Amino acid sequence: MRRISVLLLALILSSCNYNYWTGKDLEEEGRIEEANIEYHRALTYSPGDDDFREAFDRTAIKTSLDLLERYRNFLYLGKFRIAYDRLSKARSLNPENQEIKAELGKWTHVLLAGKLDLSFKSLKHQVPLSDEMEIQVMLNSPNPNEVLTARVNPQNSTFAVEDQIYNANIQYLMSYSFNAIGIKLVRKNPTREHFQKFVDFRKPVITGVKGGLKSTGGSKLKKVVKLFPLQILKRNNKTRDWVPRPAVEYNARLAGDRIVIGKVKNIAFLPQMMYLNQQEKRILLDFGQVEVRQKKFGGLWRFRRKVNQDRSYLDDIQKNILLKPFFYYREGGFPFVKS
Repeated sequence: MRRISVLLLALILSSCNYNYWTGKDLEEEGRIEEANIEYHRALTYSPGDDDFREAFDRTAIKTSLDLLERYRNFLYLGKFRIAYDRLSKARSLNPENQEIKAELGKWTHVLLAGKLDLSFKSLKHQVPLSDEMEIQVMLNSPNPNEVLTARVNPQNSTFAVEDQIYNANIQYLMSYSFNAIGIKLVRKNPTREHFQKFVDFRKPVITGVKGGLKSTGGSKLKKVVKLFPLQILKRNNKTRDWVPRPAVEYNARLAGDRIVIGKVKNIAFLPQMMYLNQQEKRILLDFGQVEVRQKKFGGLWRFRRKVNQDRSYLDDIQKNILLKPFFYYREGGFPFVKS
């Protein structure tokens, strides 16, 4: 047994030495980020080794500065999700860098969430044979070049996707809306992916945003589930099914305690509630509970938002511990209503 333990120790030491010397070679070639990865592997095996620690710290700082430069380039190109990813990696390598801290403070995190009820009775005869099937919700963002994809949980029919906005203001948030609802089909042999749309909103065009919102919540954290103006939302959401038309235009007026939407009769393609926590730079857009169904085989898929007090789907979504902070607000919760 002792001989086996000694052998294992020798193998671990040789492995971390291999990672260290590989890192040295990569660093000499100027491949700093790859070298940093190898030094990290060596340090993982031998966390008390001073040489490994010094090599990792040295290349971590250089790598973070390179990532910061790449972050700026992606930001300039309008590729915000990639930019934020590079900035997050830079922070993990160099958490005390003041420039990285300052840039992180300019980002707002937005969670788009809701529940989708899709009629499988209508669906089962229309989906071609495939190895994998995943119901998805596509959502428009303030970035005109980007559509967010949210997977619908097969157990509870919820969806949630996080977005980041740089130098956000409230006006930007008015651009979040449904883009499409459908199903992703995957054939593994040969590999092929196909997205079949059932409801297609495309990208509704917002023609203007005016006004402002008033903080109604104070400074203390409050639970999202405690604020839901049921009667206001019921009056502003049609109970009948509808088929979205293309090229929808709408405008928004921020009217103190609510968001008033004009130029359209049906506003169910937008969130039903927006909850602000600007101190922590977190915003929740609750799209509510929506139903997609087909009245007859081969007919148009129809869309309807169901408004009720029981929003148990929010409990299902916040079981993800990383998303839980979004379910508390400070400044207020603001319903979307028709003009």
